[in-house]
Amino acid sequence: MTGSFKHQFKYNPLDISCIYLWDEKKKQYVEIPNADPEFGPISLEEYDFLRRALKKNGFKTDTATIMQARESLADLIGQSKTEKRALLRHQKKAGSRERDLGMHPKTSQEQKESPQKEIIEPRIPEDFEVEVPD
Repeated sequence: MTGSFKHQFKYNPLDISCIYLWDEKKKQYVEIPNADPEFGPISLEEYDFLRRALKKNGFKTDTATIMQARESLADLIGQSKTEKRALLRHQKKAGSRERDLGMHPKTSQEQKESPQKEIIEPRIPEDFEVEVPD
């Protein structure tokens, strides 16, 4: 059978792993998955970004390579998020220890609740010298 035919279809730019083809008989869209089984859920923007980056750096731009790059990128992002969470937990613990020891500045609420104290600057005599042993 030769000739041309037209079909109405849609796609979700947030997940291009399938298209939706209009079925005239059922009067609804039917989901058609990508023929390549390696092609998982990926946004159009992410796919284009990865394809351009791979091409620019001299790599193949086939589906398997794009999906492998996506997994590697996801691993790096996950690792980065884990490291950031650990750093924030550490800073939070350090901040609460400093506050307990009176080393951390008070929050605005704590400042409102505590009476104002006069800050006295230390004065060092002009003739003050420190000897450093050799």
